[in-house]
Parts: sequence; C-alpha cells; structure tokens
Amino acid sequence: MSRMGRRLAATVAVAALVTASCTDDDNSTEPETGGQNTAEDQASPDEETVELPDEPAASSFLYAEGVEPAVGEADDDVTVTWGDPVDAKVPFLAVNGTEEPVSRVEVSGTVVDGQGETITSGASQSVQPNVVEPGEVAFGFVYAGAGKQLPDDAAVDSPNVDYRTGLGDFENIIALEIEKLERVSDGFTGSLTNPHELDVDGPIDVTLACLNGDGELLDVLGTFADRDSVEAGGTATFTVDLFGDEPDCDGLLAGSSGYDPNV
Repeated sequence: MSRMGRRLAATVAVAALVTASCTDDDNSTEPETGGQNTAEDQASPDEETVELPDEPAASSFLYAEGVEPAVGEADDDVTVTWGDPVDAKVPFLAVNGTEEPVSRVEVSGTVVDGQGETITSGASQSVQPNVVEPGEVAFGFVYAGAGKQLPDDAAVDSPNVDYRTGLGDFENIIALEIEKLERVSDGFTGSLTNPHELDVDGPIDVTLACLNGDGELLDVLGTFADRDSVEAGGTATFTVDLFGDEPDCDGLLAGSSGYDPNV
C-alpha cells in the first residue's frame, strides 16, 4: 500500500472511532432499563437468625403441670409479670417475646412500698431455665436481702431486665431434667436426671414456681439436690420444704441446673 493509501486508511479508522464514541455518548443519556433489576426488584438477603449450638449448655428443660402461667402480652423483648411479695422475695415470670433464644435473664431494681418510698434494692436469683426459647417462659424472684419482710404492696420500680441473645462464649450453666415432682405433707419432693454426655457439677439448683387457678404466680421456692454433682446419665433427688406455709398450687413450673466442670 502507498503512503497516501496508509494515511487514508488511518483517517478512516480515526473517523470511525470518533463516530462510535459520539454514538455511545448519545446512547448514555438515555440508558436502557429493560431486563435489568431495579433496587425494588432485587431480593433482600435473609435476616440472620441465632441458632443455638448442639451442646448441653443450649438445653432448656422446663417441667410444667396444671394450669398455664398467666403472662402479660409479649412485645419484642423479654417481658416480666410480677407476683405479690413473699417474705423477702418479689417473684416474677419472664416471657421471651423476641424471635431469638435468650439466656442469662437477670432482673434488678429498686424495691418500693405502695407510696413509692424506697425500701431497698434487689437482684434476681434462681432464674430457671437458663435458656429461654422464643415464646417460652422463665421464672425467678428478686431478692430484697436476708431478714427483710416486704409489705404486701411492695414492688420493683422500673426494673432492669438484662439477657443475652443466644449463648455467651463461655456459657457453663447446664440444664437438668425434672423427671418427677409430687406434693408431700410439708412440701414437695422429686427427682431429676442428667441427660447429657458429661458430668454436671453442683451446687445443683432446683427451683419451683407455684401458680393459682388463674395461672398467677403465688411463690417461687428453691432448694438444692441431695447430691453435689450428677454424672452423665445419673439421677438425683430433692425436697422443697414449705416451713409451715401451704400455698394452694393449681399449677407448677420447675427447673434445675448445675455447671459444666470443663468451663
């Protein structure tokens, strides 16, 4: 090809590039949207949910008989329903209104009388079970201190309700299963079992909730098992003394727990 021919070819090529560029610029002012997904059309990713690991600490055993517990309407939180004070205790039921399992429910606050005057402060004890599935109930009591005798109109003012979503990294509370519970002349007696493949150390806590015919909480009673630890697959007995008090329990809730010796 002659020098003139090469120049002509180069000129035509440059012109073609300029024309293509102009055409692209014109098209870019009105982009085609057909066949493309808009933000509304794109599916949002599924929300992550908490799944409990397959391990003993994730177990949630709650023994129940008789009437169902009467709890307040559950919102998107852990909601507390109170019973009347008994001695130094203010018993409560706690329902998990969230969409995730929770653990380590703790309730605390200032205890006041009917006129709003401060009596003392207190924190929860013996909350069972440790792991509470969505829609399920736990129970316990806020303890006002040794020697306190709370008036009938005492209440926990603006309580703090704390909990963990799922399990903590080093959870060591292990739920045990109540197998038998019966009323005797001066209290309750029963047995529990360790269904796990590890030994559970004590103290082995056993807690009972007594409900009236309307499912309202009358009292929460606690004791320890007759053994300091329960081997894998083993059993233990327990007795809850009423010390002369005889609540008319139309419903019962019960839970038990010990500790993982390896954590």
